[in-house]
Amino acid sequence: MTQLSSLTLRMKLSDFDDTPAQNAFEQVITILANELKVNKTLTKLDLAKNKIRYRGGEALAEALKVNNTLAQLDLSWNQISDRGGEALAEALKVNHSLIQVDLRWNRISDRGGEALAEALKVNNKLTQLDLEGNDMRDRGDEALKVNHTLIQLELEGNRISDRSSETRADALKLNNTVIQLDLRLNRISDRGSEALREALEEDGRVVLYSDSEFYELSHDERLKCRIKCIDQGFQYGIVLNNGTKYCSKNVPVYNEKQHKCICKTDCPPGV
Repeated sequence: MTQLSSLTLRMKLSDFDDTPAQNAFEQVITILANELKVNKTLTKLDLAKNKIRYRGGEALAEALKVNNTLAQLDLSWNQISDRGGEALAEALKVNHSLIQVDLRWNRISDRGGEALAEALKVNNKLTQLDLEGNDMRDRGDEALKVNHTLIQLELEGNRISDRSSETRADALKLNNTVIQLDLRLNRISDRGSEALREALEEDGRVVLYSDSEFYELSHDERLKCRIKCIDQGFQYGIVLNNGTKYCSKNVPVYNEKQHKCICKTDCPPGV
């Protein structure tokens, strides 16, 4: 691995619980983490969809405290939970090389979300952070007031409510670096949306939000719908008309008449 610049590792693990296989893979992650401590060439690491649990997250976090070359880390669709999230947050406080981190669908709740928010207060390198599909709720507003490097923040599907919309909008007025904020599939009403729109869109920045009813579905139903829409070509923020308009394809939304989730497209034909 000493000469690699990019590494993707994907284990074929069963959807069912296979403790021996998972334990063996955790050992692989620990070995990989130890290699990262001394590696000087790897800039991109993709470990998505490996069922990595908190121990693996903690091992990787320790490596990130000393590694100064890795720029992109994808840990999406794993199971690092709050313990792994808290460990990675501590690493982000001292890491000076990561610019993109993907933690989508990792069972991180408000405790892990609060730890990551604290990390953003002191991290001055990260530009893209994806936290979609976790359960962080109303956390992180204060971090946005003082962070001045983050450009893109994905918080889709985190059960964020109106309670934080206005405070988040106030924070974004002080933050002049975030240009895209994804808050879709949360519990934000028209009032909350309006506050966020005023904070971002007047400056030509983009905020995405819609469909709080999606969370009337169970977690398993939301996950199945999300996977279905991805299979159909889910894309959001597609640029139209020289960047002045945006559209989305196959976005999971809740259809009240049919009482089920559907994949909605608002793009014109041919896009």
